[in-house]
Amino acid sequence: MSTRPSAPARAMLRVIDWYQRAAEGRPSPCRFTPSCSEYAREAVETYGAGRGGWLALRRLSRCRPFGKSGYDPVPERCDHDHDGRALISPSSTHRSKVT
Repeated sequence: MSTRPSAPARAMLRVIDWYQRAAEGRPSPCRFTPSCSEYAREAVETYGAGRGGWLALRRLSRCRPFGKSGYDPVPERCDHDHDGRALISPSSTHRSKVT
């Protein structure tokens, strides 16, 4: 995120940091690259606590024996609708003066 993370996002990042320090030095059981905790960190940093937390939970639910494995990055953040229209137009970011 380009701005300072919200309080819930900072709390989530602290929990992820704690987990990563606790698991340091142990072989990673994660089937995906990046690891589930790195994925969660990146998702929360990119999307915030709500959507980032949801993406992290979705990823953890896919991490199971006999499931898929391999490269699974955090989806890129896009500023356009799936129809190709801009969600934030340059003109909408400037406020007009009310006289």
